[in-house]
Amino acid sequence: MPSNVLISAANAAQTDEVFLVLLEIDHPQLTEPVRLVSNTEDVVSNGDTYVGFPFEISLFNEDDQTPRAQIRVQNVDRRIGEVVRSLRSVASVAVSVVLASDPDTIELDWIQAELRDVEGDAISVSATIAGQDYTTEPWPVTRATSDILPGLFLR
Repeated sequence: MPSNVLISAANAAQTDEVFLVLLEIDHPQLTEPVRLVSNTEDVVSNGDTYVGFPFEISLFNEDDQTPRAQIRVQNVDRRIGEVVRSLRSVASVAVSVVLASDPDTIELDWIQAELRDVEGDAISVSATIAGQDYTTEPWPVTRATSDILPGLFLR
């Protein structure tokens, strides 16, 4: 739930508050997560340092579809593009919004998302951040079959 400070700042005609988007990309192949903040300076939030790196993000949709966001990061020194392309499976992504005046308080977050549809060139890397699509999960997860529950099928 967003704080009253965030709600007031978002609804104000003018504000001194600065909204920062924290992005954390994690994958078993990475020795440590890649942490970026949409800022020109590094930010420490809850003990983790996020590297100041300008990027563009459209925050998650609020409709009946699977949550999706679009992100575009400048591939200035090609490290981000190389890291993302080297991953052999889908990376997990956490997106958080904080205020620069209080970076330890997470105002909004999307923590169970995946990095999908990654495309890149020498200038930028773009991707879709997608939430879990629970409509594709089998239901019920466990079925009462003779292999799983043989006691139900005794004669």
